[in-house]
Amino acid sequence: MIKTEQKQVQQDIEVAIECDRCKKVYSKDNYGYHEILRLDFTAGYDSAFGDGYRVQCELCSECLHELISGFCRKSEY
Repeated sequence: MIKTEQKQVQQDIEVAIECDRCKKVYSKDNYGYHEILRLDFTAGYDSAFGDGYRVQCELCSECLHELISGFCRKSEY
């Protein structure tokens, strides 16, 4: 027989995101919140970031545009 217990669990709930470049804060009710790009990866062998380092970043659409608009490709659906 499986025995169970009820427990209250506290949970962190995301309410806003801060752009790591411009430091602007986007709350969940702000349209820009849904345009945030999140990067989260582990750098590989011989990476510019360092072997095995975890890399994390949140960028708003304005900052992302400033950083990559000169070389990115975009097209309409």
